[in-house]
Amino acid sequence: MYTIIIKGEACTDHGNLRELDDIDCQDCFSEYFDNRDSYANVVTGGFLHFEFKDDKLWSVTIYQSSRELSEEELTSLEDYTSGQWSDGIGEGFEQHPCFQDEDNEDVYISPWSPGQITTITQTKNG
Repeated sequence: MYTIIIKGEACTDHGNLRELDDIDCQDCFSEYFDNRDSYANVVTGGFLHFEFKDDKLWSVTIYQSSRELSEEELTSLEDYTSGQWSDGIGEGFEQHPCFQDEDNEDVYISPWSPGQITTITQTKNG
């Protein structure tokens, strides 16, 4: 098994990013794969969560794969994930509050932003 992690900086107007650490989305990105994608039958998971690290809030999606993906497949999966962050599953975070702060103000997070730089890592488990 392999673990694939895709990460990019999230956007929010909320001042205390630490409060948003570990907020997650229960939708599974792999449920929406196009069967024509070469990785569609080997990659599972793909749950979005937010991680506070290095004084930034990160969008993080983690997948599992039964085999190592090629560079082309990784690029395709990264593009797919970015699309989910911007127009798919992640759009709900922009339209619906995911947190209320201590002043009962609604907090919105955008998992994607124009010009966002993403990273992808693939590691073999065990």
